[in-house]
Amino acid sequence: MPYFTIPTYYPPPPPKIPTVQPGAVSTGTFSGTYGTYTSSSSNGPGPGCEDWGKKSFVTALSASVKGPLDGTTNVATMASYAVPVNPSFINNATKQAVALAVGSPLQSDVTVALPLNSQLASVLGAKGFPSNCYNFVLGELGAAYNVAGVRTETVDLQLTMTVRVPSPAPAGDLYFGLYNIPATGSFQKLTLKVTKNAADVVFDQTYYSFASFKTALENKAFLIQTLTTDTPLPVKIAVTEVLGKGQGANFQIMVADPPAMPALAAASLNKAQGALNSTGVNSDSLLAPSGKRALIESDLFRHWPSPAASFSLGS
Repeated sequence: MPYFTIPTYYPPPPPKIPTVQPGAVSTGTFSGTYGTYTSSSSNGPGPGCEDWGKKSFVTALSASVKGPLDGTTNVATMASYAVPVNPSFINNATKQAVALAVGSPLQSDVTVALPLNSQLASVLGAKGFPSNCYNFVLGELGAAYNVAGVRTETVDLQLTMTVRVPSPAPAGDLYFGLYNIPATGSFQKLTLKVTKNAADVVFDQTYYSFASFKTALENKAFLIQTLTTDTPLPVKIAVTEVLGKGQGANFQIMVADPPAMPALAAASLNKAQGALNSTGVNSDSLLAPSGKRALIESDLFRHWPSPAASFSLGS
């Protein structure tokens, strides 16, 4: 009777998961057809504002990406403060996964970003946020799949932050909104989920076309929570993109807290309007909208409460 020896089967070893170590900026190139790539960046408290005793608005910031290996993948993550929103990360065709976050961004970058979401700009402008203490995080999330890909891939992108309005700054409402959404993009499915305090869902929507995604989110502002002074609020923004070969989508995102107008400033402004109206002058034409903002953003109210505490607009 023939004797056969059945060869022993040895399964392939488990994949090594390449990981870029946390830091302010991380970039990496991963190659392979088996396993998962991950990249992350993290940072502690951001710079403080002089008007708040040098206390920070953002106390923790991180960005991460995760996806399957299928050939060569270039990724970039960033979690930094008070640096230019690096254009090399934005709309970069050489990166297959990007998660970028800049806390306490430069005023010049905020000035560029705000007009790109009209509703968010309107909300923030109406709140009268001070020009010297921008409570912002600007970021980008995006993924792309090479045209040479052989299967559908799912990429997870995430920004996390902990924000806190420190006394004596007046607390306001924390909003988020997307901006600079490209004219074109594609995916099989994209899910955007925003949570606060680890489990409280603020926003959770899935889109099956780039056109519906752009229509639903362009020029929109969404309230995350009304903040309480000196109370930390963890926020997570998670995006999952399911992509076929040659597909991809990216966008920029803004998280902002426009502090409520100080009561003293509001009272003085109302008093000024009343005085003007009593003389027959239309105060709305003089004080709204740019005049109100100029008054609120003047040195008088920017350095509230100390210089403004002894100020009055006539009797």
